[in-house]
Amino acid sequence: MKENLDLALASLKKGELVIIPADTFYCIAVDAQNSTAIENLINVTGEKDGKRLTVLASEDLIYKHIKEVPEVAMQLIEVTDSPLTIIYPGATGLPSQLIMQDGSAAIRVPSNTFTKEIIRRLNRPLAVLAVRGASPEVSYTAPVNFEEILTGKDESVIKLGIGGEVKIIRK
Repeated sequence: MKENLDLALASLKKGELVIIPADTFYCIAVDAQNSTAIENLINVTGEKDGKRLTVLASEDLIYKHIKEVPEVAMQLIEVTDSPLTIIYPGATGLPSQLIMQDGSAAIRVPSNTFTKEIIRRLNRPLAVLAVRGASPEVSYTAPVNFEEILTGKDESVIKLGIGGEVKIIRK
C-alpha cells in the first residue's frame, strides 16, 4: 500500500488527476487547495458548474474550512454507518469552485483506509467527482479492491443550517 500511496501523493502534489476509492465508488480526485487542478478536474469531466464536486476531508480539516461547525455534524458523522456527505454553511479557505452560491461546501469524511491515509499524509482535503462512464486520462489509478470500497450502502447527503437545522437532500 505504501508504494501506491506514494504514487498517488506525488501526482496530487503536482496538481494531477488521480482515481482513488471513496467508500461506495471510485472517484477522480485532486488537491482541494489547488484551484488549477480543480479547474482541470471540472474541464476533463465536463462538469460545467462544479455542483457535483465534493470535498473529502479528515474531521480536523473540516474545522479548518468551516467557520462554525454545527455540533450536530460531528454527532452525525460518529453515528452513521454509511457514507455521509454534509453540506456545511460558512465554508472558508477553499477555492471558489468548491463553495456554493450560499457559501456552503459539501464535505465527507471517508471511511476508506487508502483515501484517509492520502488525506492524512497530504494534510489537505481532496476535491472529488464520481467516475461515471469512461474516465479521463489520469496520472494515477489506485489498485481496484472492490471488497474494501463497495459497502453496499448508498451515500446520504444532508444540508446543515447555521442554527443546526437539518435538511435531507438524499437518503
